[in-house]
Amino acid sequence: MLGINKTVEFYRGNPKSENMLQVAQPDSVDLELEKDAVALFQTADDLYMRRRYCLQPEGGFDRDLSLRVNAHESAAQGPVAR
Repeated sequence: MLGINKTVEFYRGNPKSENMLQVAQPDSVDLELEKDAVALFQTADDLYMRRRYCLQPEGGFDRDLSLRVNAHESAAQGPVAR
């Protein structure tokens, strides 16, 4: 479990039965899962902060609104060097 201030706790067990025990000494599998969790969190944060992640509303996107939002974001980023 990722916590605040870069703290990490490891648990093992069956989450469906709510029978999870904290691991005192994480092994190599636990440490690899930590790296995966951090990568997922960083990717999600990057997508969210750049407004690149959104849930599709029922009935789909309003194409005109999507074009206006993309144009606004492009203008805010400034000219692109080519």
